[in-house]
Amino acid sequence: MVQQDQGIEQVLSYLRHQASKPLPELRSLIERTAAQCTRALEGLPEEKAIFRPNPEEWTVLEVLGHLVLALKEVNRLAPRLAAGETSRRQILVGTLGYEGANFGELRKELVQAWQECLAVIDSLPASPDDRATAAHPFFGPLNWREWLAFQRIHALDHVQQIEAIKSDPRYPRA
Repeated sequence: MVQQDQGIEQVLSYLRHQASKPLPELRSLIERTAAQCTRALEGLPEEKAIFRPNPEEWTVLEVLGHLVLALKEVNRLAPRLAAGETSRRQILVGTLGYEGANFGELRKELVQAWQECLAVIDSLPASPDDRATAAHPFFGPLNWREWLAFQRIHALDHVQQIEAIKSDPRYPRA
């Protein structure tokens, strides 16, 4: 339990650090994250995206669906928080709705969701409200800046998951 608490505190410290940066730097962080996600999916054909390493693990397709849903949720949430509207609903995102989706279309949706995230950042007022929060299931209440910074940690965690799937010895090779 202590180790888990330390991990949560490390993530929260990172989120707060990133969230304290000027908006152009936060935007740059999102741009870099989007590029890393895109690179992790390059050259990956549909038939490999449905490989499931173990029954309890996600496929690349499911990871991708989860990333799209999570990013779209934050894209809806961040402007409301920046306007001072606190959300009482805890944000929970699975893969619902993307089971069996077309991999190519889902990749395009992810690119669009990252572009929308950048557009959200660009559309924020000069002095957005940083006090309003929405609850994350592990990290508690986060403001809009912290939610955007969280997208970095969240996406890169799933990029590592995708790389682990691709390096599985049973992963289909050429």
